[in-house]
Amino acid sequence: YTAWQHRRSCILALHRSVEEELAFTAALAEDSPKNYQLWHHRRWAIGQLPADDAVVLAGEKEFTASLLRDE
Repeated sequence: YTAWQHRRSCILALHRSVEEELAFTAALAEDSPKNYQLWHHRRWAIGQLPADDAVVLAGEKEFTASLLRDE
């Protein structure tokens, strides 16, 4: 968890794109869908987006469902 927390701090300090972070974590999640620290970090990233961003939220729901179907 410490490494992910450090990554979050860096993302905020450097004003990095949350969408890029979601793409990065998506690639990791496809390889390791049971990495709970990754999912916690991804949840944080989604929380950084505007609450009314329905497109991203719908995409996240479908992404999660697709990984659950693969298991």
